[in-house]
Amino acid sequence: MDIAYALLMADQKWGSTGNFNYKKIATNILSDLLKHNYNDENELLRVGNWAKNDEKYNNLIRTSDLIPSYFKKFYEVTNDKRWQKIYLKSIKVLKNLSGENKTGLIPDFVFITHNNISSVSPNTFESANDDKYAWNANRVPLRLAFNTSNKELKNINKKMLIFFNQQKSIKTVYSLDGHSANNYSSMAFTAPIAVAAYQQKSEFKNFSNALLEQVDSNDLSNSYYADTLKVLAALMIKNDLK
Repeated sequence: MDIAYALLMADQKWGSTGNFNYKKIATNILSDLLKHNYNDENELLRVGNWAKNDEKYNNLIRTSDLIPSYFKKFYEVTNDKRWQKIYLKSIKVLKNLSGENKTGLIPDFVFITHNNISSVSPNTFESANDDKYAWNANRVPLRLAFNTSNKELKNINKKMLIFFNQQKSIKTVYSLDGHSANNYSSMAFTAPIAVAAYQQKSEFKNFSNALLEQVDSNDLSNSYYADTLKVLAALMIKNDLK
């Protein structure tokens, strides 16, 4: 999805009449995503094409794959109504998950059938943190703030921002009730919150400024994941989240 969206950005910036037809490559990827990953039952994308034939994982959803601004763009480009369904269902799922606890924190993974969202247990798919706000869901605030002014998505982020603004510092991995599982920080968690806070800086000015200072001043960590999210956050903020 990231690659397809980037190719659409390339088409918008440079056009597709040069050596590469960016738009065509993007739409080919989007076609394959629907062909191999789309789940007709829950109207979302599976965690991978392999999950289609695996009863245990067929309805497993990685919450950081719920990127409404992408799905809206994909529908506009392809006019395939399945992307519109994914867009609307993603917002519905995120709202429901946000409303399940006082912190607004969202878990890494959930099971979703047609009209039901159920929690996963630790070690369901990747790690003992599968049911926590951990190394997948940490991207959700950045995803929801990117290139959108949707009020529902802003409210989901706002609830998390209120929680994190009350903490002395942003740690890594939280249970959904707000207890931190670790006593250390990482840009993998701080940078996405910085993007969300920047989008809502009119309400979180001091918090946003403090997080921007951390993103700008912290050295690279030699962790590809944390460093990638730090750079992405810096670029998004510099370009006003577009």
